[in-house]
Amino acid sequence: MTCPFGHLLLESNYDTLERICFCHEKPNSSSANGDCSVLNETKKQLNDYFNRKRKQFSVKIRMNGTAFDQKVWSAIQTIPYGETMSYGIIAKIIGQPTAFRAVGRALGRNPLPIVIPCHRVIGKNGNLVGFSAGLNIKKQLIEHERCSI
Repeated sequence: MTCPFGHLLLESNYDTLERICFCHEKPNSSSANGDCSVLNETKKQLNDYFNRKRKQFSVKIRMNGTAFDQKVWSAIQTIPYGETMSYGIIAKIIGQPTAFRAVGRALGRNPLPIVIPCHRVIGKNGNLVGFSAGLNIKKQLIEHERCSI
């Protein structure tokens, strides 16, 4: 799908969303997905998000990762829309206060950016650090949310 920040490739397995990938070019889609309800619902929810009509996602997801990854991904879902939190705070939330670098690695493995809002995690000094789609898109996502509060 096309979004204000470029193109997104959405992947599902039956009735669950499994991956969102930022693409520099419009992806060639050879899959028949016109009648895939989870992809259609994901597109609708993402469009609502980009049009400032949605702050949380309710599409059914499946994320494969380690137990640590799952804890990190759950923790970042508690960051309110339009707000940010540091890697160190996330490490404290999951009960491993010195694991801020491991938190960063887990966020780098997040298969569902935007839906699982890893863009809301920043450096302890407020700097933007680390984002799979690049810091420019991370900045745009944060600004998008802050402008719609």
